[in-house]
Amino acid sequence: MSRNLPPLNSLRAFEAAARHGSFTKAASELFVTPGAVSRQVQVLEEHLGTALFIRKNREVVITPKGEEYRKALTSAFDQINCSTKNMKMEKKLQVSCYLTFGMRWLIPRLSRFLEKHPSYPVSLSTTMPNLFDVASGIVDVAILAGDGNWSGVEAHRLFPLTIEPMISPELLKLSPLKQPGKLANTNLLHSSARPDDWEFWLEQHRTTSVSTDTGTMFESSCLAFEAALNGLGVAIGQHAMLYRELDHGRLVRPFNQAYHDGTYFYLAYSTKFAEHRQVITFKKWILEEVEAFNEQYRSILTPPVTASLDS
Repeated sequence: MSRNLPPLNSLRAFEAAARHGSFTKAASELFVTPGAVSRQVQVLEEHLGTALFIRKNREVVITPKGEEYRKALTSAFDQINCSTKNMKMEKKLQVSCYLTFGMRWLIPRLSRFLEKHPSYPVSLSTTMPNLFDVASGIVDVAILAGDGNWSGVEAHRLFPLTIEPMISPELLKLSPLKQPGKLANTNLLHSSARPDDWEFWLEQHRTTSVSTDTGTMFESSCLAFEAALNGLGVAIGQHAMLYRELDHGRLVRPFNQAYHDGTYFYLAYSTKFAEHRQVITFKKWILEEVEAFNEQYRSILTPPVTASLDS
């Protein structure tokens, strides 16, 4: 079937100008001059035999027919962009997550994804993920912590981010912690990546006698957790990141009182790329892993939570 299509450059120029409502902004996007955009739009108008813009002194106003045509073109270009992204993504899936999440939860399971989908290689970055990179598609998928209500991002809840003090059983024998106030006599282990966790937990449990300015600071939660495992002090731990240590008794919860502010870990990706094969495949795999994880470690992930403790 033959197609009587207008020149592609004219279509691109018109769609950009109509989307921006400006020849100048369209020219900036396409790296051409406003005059070039105007000429391409004129070529398209001649091809279609109708005006697409009403031209005034210093502005252009799209016509109703022009707006209808713009919607069709934008949809078509989005589909082309999505298909192109799919083709490129088959070379490598860009995954971004927090360092601690990557080391303690994702990497121990990642071999199962690679074995199941050998044609989908993964590039894993532990640079702090951010919403702009996700919404714009700079990264294909990311693990984010928050409430999941993000513009331009499709988010799937994984598990809650609950925290509470954790200590090695050996150190607990040497330094019994019968009440939270006794934390004042211990070395608090902090993570600069989550500097407020101790303060949040102490405030939630109305403990004012413990200073959060004391203790040892580490660059990441991973290092703080490792320090706790080696008896250097008490960490403010994340249950989902320390499930194995809790399950095997290498760390214990001296107060058995967690704090959860409504924050969850989410798998997130741009709504623009929700139909990409690799994104769909990775989403399906990780949600299956999370379902099994939540079922196996339900008691650890959802420990008793109380409003306060005596200090």
